[in-house]
Amino acid sequence: MIRIVGPFVPIPRWWLAAYAPDIPKVYDVFQEFLSGLTLSYTDLARDVRVDQSTVSRWAVGRSHPTPEQMKALIVALQSRITAIAAAAERASRAADALDAVTRAFLGTRGGGAAAVQKLRTAAQGLQEVLKELNADRPSRRPTGAPAARQPTARRRGGGRRRR
Repeated sequence: MIRIVGPFVPIPRWWLAAYAPDIPKVYDVFQEFLSGLTLSYTDLARDVRVDQSTVSRWAVGRSHPTPEQMKALIVALQSRITAIAAAAERASRAADALDAVTRAFLGTRGGGAAAVQKLRTAAQGLQEVLKELNADRPSRRPTGAPAARQPTARRRGGGRRRR
């Protein structure tokens, strides 16, 4: 599926379709790529700014993406890959900080002020990493959206419906 071009630069074969759309075999490879993609066609369509039915037609071979659409697809997938790599880096930092807290906690068994101080330092490091993670996380609620509704009071009579 990946072809080496030039000095050690891996390029997916379907990506070549953006530069050589007249090659029918490239579209077969592109269809194979779409069928193995874990991203939904709806999400892919939103990223490429086409209708979901367009992506479905590409997947079954009833139509082919234009070179501009292929380039938009490449950009969308590259941004997703970058986001995944950044999330993996943040998770790695959090795991390292948690590991430091665990090691410090296990080291406090013997007691002593030095062991407790080491645990405090490790816990502060974990807290800083968690603050960074929460600062990087986008808000789930769009700006200006109303806050979640509070639960309503229960009905009288034990909460059972009467028929």
